[in-house]
Amino acid sequence: MSLPNDLQQHLDGRATTMCVCWRVALQNGTTFGFTNFDEEISFDGVSYEPQSGFAPTELREGTGLEVDSHAAEGAISSDRIREEDIRAGLWDGAEVEIWRVNWANPDQRYLARLGAIGELRRGTQSFEAEMRSLAHELQQPVGRIFQPKCDAVLGDTKCGVVLGAPAAGQVVMRNGARRLTISGLDSHSDGTFSRGQLTWTSGANSGLIRDVLDHRSGELVMVEAPAAVVEPGDAFELQRGCDGSIDTCHTVFNNAANFRGCPHIPPPETPFIRPSEGGANTGKVL
Repeated sequence: MSLPNDLQQHLDGRATTMCVCWRVALQNGTTFGFTNFDEEISFDGVSYEPQSGFAPTELREGTGLEVDSHAAEGAISSDRIREEDIRAGLWDGAEVEIWRVNWANPDQRYLARLGAIGELRRGTQSFEAEMRSLAHELQQPVGRIFQPKCDAVLGDTKCGVVLGAPAAGQVVMRNGARRLTISGLDSHSDGTFSRGQLTWTSGANSGLIRDVLDHRSGELVMVEAPAAVVEPGDAFELQRGCDGSIDTCHTVFNNAANFRGCPHIPPPETPFIRPSEGGANTGKVL
């Protein structure tokens, strides 16, 4: 990598004044800047704050296409790093830029690493975030996968189903980490909102969207626990879900013509099926 002449001259000198700056862009558009220098640094419209509780660990870099990794630890007590944002998933997949900067002259800098936050682990008063390089994107599946279930999202352009207005409900009580007793959905049969989406419209979780695992008997089971405390009376909106099967597509949505799966594909255990000595062996297809 070729560096600007003035920065290269500085690095070739007897003493350097270099530091590291991290620019983190969350999924909601919020941008944070952190630095390991002891004073604030600003460039490109972002202020990089010192003493933020954001500290890097060892950087591991390879020469091939393996995923390079870099980790950072942070204190949840920092004003800029809030526990509710981490629990809400706003830091998941956040874009990260790592800059090497001359703190005495921030115009002398270079982009050392570009990536995204991968696995994020939370503690009681701290967190550790793994930063993955762009090589990680090359390891993600691309294209369609042959599978019995539909790979479209209910209501998207591939699916073609026109979704109605979401149903509104309220929390009666919370039963455990992911189970909610609810009201307002008595007119909807069990399973209507299984695999659907819930949007909180009031309370501490207002504005957050979460996936529903199961809906029956006046209860919702969430895929993940709510990010903040749920109180009785907290309101939400629910959009119905789909289990991706051809039967549901045909009988519930009358949309089999747009089904995006392979319902007749043999199951994985097919190669291991063989005639049984005690079976009827009538010549039927196995």
